[in-house]
Amino acid sequence: MEKLLKSISAFTVVELMVVVALVCILAAISLTQYRAYINRGKCTEVEVAAHDTLLALTRELADSGSAPTGAGYANSHTLPSGQVLNYPANVLVSYSGNGTQANPFTVNATRSNPVCTKGDGTYSLVQGQSSGTW
Repeated sequence: MEKLLKSISAFTVVELMVVVALVCILAAISLTQYRAYINRGKCTEVEVAAHDTLLALTRELADSGSAPTGAGYANSHTLPSGQVLNYPANVLVSYSGNGTQANPFTVNATRSNPVCTKGDGTYSLVQGQSSGTW
């Protein structure tokens, strides 16, 4: 029996503390990466809403010959053709301009809650640009 007890090995407290420390370090790194991933998603949602709006405005101008108007921020816009532009929850979009070279469409999009932390939180896209600015 004594031989059997001597042959059984167990973890020491130091070994357990090392394992717990390693798990905590990995958790801290993964949570930081997860937060960055979630924030990128929030910002991408704003960018997509702005690009979709600019495409719809340009298409509306080409189809009807008249420029839709939009004032202030809104969760959705109805174009003169009856097309409704709906945006994701907490994404607000406004646009201005008439689509001409002298006064191009400008789309501004922002996320109210939770906010996107890029730049000042507002994504601006001007007609003719392939990417906007934060």
